[in-house]
Amino acid sequence: MSLGKPGHGREPLANTTPDACTATRRQLSDYIEEELASLKRARVENHLRECLECTAMVNGLRNIRQLARQADLIEPPQGFSQRLRWLLTCLEQ
Repeated sequence: MSLGKPGHGREPLANTTPDACTATRRQLSDYIEEELASLKRARVENHLRECLECTAMVNGLRNIRQLARQADLIEPPQGFSQRLRWLLTCLEQ
């Protein structure tokens, strides 16, 4: 299904236009972190009730956030930072 297009032969809802999806997606991180003002939060929630694609995206972001919190931090090998800086310097030239 492409962004903002109706599914199953239905007409698109006014809240599921490509512009509405773009506006909603720009706010998903703040929505998940519960940092949106109440009016913006209500707009996002209204959109998510009508748009399966954006709902799938917010669910995916929540899953990634949860996995990142559960992940163990990996300590890089000794000298990794110096080798990385050297490689980046070489690539810039």
